[in-house]
Amino acid sequence: MTRLSILSTLMITLLLTGCYSFKGVSIPQSVNTFYIENFAINVANAPAALEVTIAEELRRKIREGSRLQSTEIDPDVEFIGTITSYGVDNAGAVSNGNDQAALNKLKLTLVVEYIDNIDDDNSKKKTYAPFTTFDSSLDLQDVELDLIEILVDEVTEQIFNDTFTDW
Repeated sequence: MTRLSILSTLMITLLLTGCYSFKGVSIPQSVNTFYIENFAINVANAPAALEVTIAEELRRKIREGSRLQSTEIDPDVEFIGTITSYGVDNAGAVSNGNDQAALNKLKLTLVVEYIDNIDDDNSKKKTYAPFTTFDSSLDLQDVELDLIEILVDEVTEQIFNDTFTDW
């Protein structure tokens, strides 16, 4: 075989197998649909609509990263999530000897239950606790939306990988 035909064969193989299979995604052929209800929120200090933002981003991630279709009626798999904490702590570093933390840490904790309606043995529950740091001289309200985007991106990636790469 010539180098060109080997390259052509490789390219065709990549196209036919689907890109998501090379990300380590492992979804049984019997699973075709998913449903994600908006997450519950059990903390008073979380920003408005955080539970919707996380659910929407997870829906987008699954639609774009897999072959699964979203449905509310008789889904093959479901995700149920609860936000259990949200807040700011100091990140432990002290600056200038004035006992003020140089960095603050925005933390989010949520519990996600994955329900496999086809094979209950695959159902599972896991707690996620992403965080991100920011300079303590900044006002949280000025940077909160950007930090939330970072946290949501991180946690939805973790949930997707844990669910569809066989955690």
